[in-house]
Order: sequence, then structure tokens, then C-alpha cells
Amino acid sequence: MRQGFCLLLLLTAAPLANVWAAAPAKASQDLSATVAALDGAVFDAYNRCDMDKFGGYFIPDVEFYHDHGGMTGTRQQVVDNTRKYICGKVRRELVAGTLQVYPVKGYGAMEIGDHRFCELASGKCEGMARFAMIWQQQGDAWHMTRVLSFDHHAAGSDAALHPVAVDPLFDTVAALDGKLFDGYNRCDLKQFGDLVAGDVEFYHDQGGLTQSRQKLVDSVQNNICGKLRRELVPGTLQVFPVKDFGAIETGEHRFCELASGKCEGLASFIHVWKNDNGTWQLTRVLSYDHHLARR
Repeated sequence: MRQGFCLLLLLTAAPLANVWAAAPAKASQDLSATVAALDGAVFDAYNRCDMDKFGGYFIPDVEFYHDHGGMTGTRQQVVDNTRKYICGKVRRELVAGTLQVYPVKGYGAMEIGDHRFCELASGKCEGMARFAMIWQQQGDAWHMTRVLSFDHHAAGSDAALHPVAVDPLFDTVAALDGKLFDGYNRCDLKQFGDLVAGDVEFYHDQGGLTQSRQKLVDSVQNNICGKLRRELVPGTLQVFPVKDFGAIETGEHRFCELASGKCEGLASFIHVWKNDNGTWQLTRVLSYDHHLARR
């Protein structure tokens, strides 16, 4: 029953929470307003080419994953690339109604949304993309630590043509997803752990940030094994390349209570996979929008 499922999730959402399932979490109005204001401020500086102000919103070792540009690992690189490729050429606009904000307990927040890019010379706004950004709060200060920018496509293009990477990459990542969660579901922690990077970062809207493969494996062992099964929601998996790095995987999954057989927990996820000479490992995870399935 639904109450039983909620109770299970709440009981397992202790420190290093039930990392792929938890009770519903939504950002408060204050948090949503704060992150929306941060988004507006950072891209106001971006659009005006105020690189001092723009750079001030990032930590020095920010990670920026771009499906065409690859992975950028420092604030200076992000600023330099923006100055070179954006200033005087492009303006960014948030697509109205797409911004979603979720807390990251004890850390900050994540924002998910769509944005468009307008060519200044022509005034045409023909570039579209999706984004995910992780913000860290330290006292009253907020800084962006991780950025994902993907699904770049022309406005109005057939959605069937742009969301999924070329078939070989899609098939590779789909197989990785299947193997990862086969280990998760069977409590084969070696199989599961072998696919996770040692320095993995797991951002969960209720559980907060989990860092390191061992902590993640321990949390699965303590909170998932024998209790829950994960299922990928058919038709939701999308894969995008990250040039010279690996891939971004997005989708939705459900969680089934083994005791009752009921599958009442739903969530969205974004996974960053690194390909190191043919060895693929999961390096960054965003798990958000946990809620009960509607009947």
C-alpha cells in the first residue's frame, strides 16, 4: 500500500539516504526564488560579457560537460570559452516555464531547465538546449560547481531527430545502465561497484551529496538490498555524447517494494559516464523529482 511504501522510504532515508529512492522532495518557494535569481544573475553577466561577475559564480574547479564541446574542468576555461565563443555573438534566454529547482540536502540545490540561444547579428533565436546545474551554498554565498549542457538542437526540429545519440553510443550506454542496475537489483555489489568511479559524486534531492564509490556501495547494501527493485521507465532513456569524455544519460525510473511488489516510487535521473579507453564508469549522478506514481 502507498502508506507502507512511503514509510519504507522514510525509514531508509537516514544518513547516506536510500540513494535511488526517497520520499517526495520539492524546493521551497524561497529556494526556488533564490536559484531563479542566481540563474538570472549569472546569465545577465554572460549576456553582457561581464566576465568578472560571470566568473565569480563558479568555483575554481567547476566541471562543465557539453555534448559538443566536451568536458571543461576549470573556471578560467569556462570564462575564456565564453569570452571567445559567446561575447558579442550570442544571447542566452531561459525558456519560460521550464525551470525546476530541487534541494540537495546539506549542500545546496540543483536546477534543471531548457534555454535558447539567440544570434545577436540576426536576432534569430534558433538554438535550443537542456541544462542541469549544481549550486553549492556556503553561508550566504552560492557558487556553481557542476554544469551539464546537452541536447543542443535547432528550434522546431523534429524531437525524434535530436534527443538520442547515434545508435552505437545509445546501445552502449543502455547496456551499461542495464548492467549497473542488474547488480543493484540482485545486490551484486561487485558488479555494481565496478561500474562506478572511485570519486563518484551522487547528488540526491533528499539524501544530499554522497562522495566515493565505497560510500555509495555501502548505502545500496544497507538501504536497498532486499527492499527495493529499480526499473527503467520504457521510452524515457536518452543519451548524448560528451566529446572526448563519454556520455550523458537521462531518463526516468520507478522503484518497486519487494515485500509488496508495488511499484509506486518514481524519479528522474541524469548520469555522466566516462569512457577511459573503452572502460566505462559512472562519475556523476543527479537523482531528483522523487514522487509517488499517480493512480
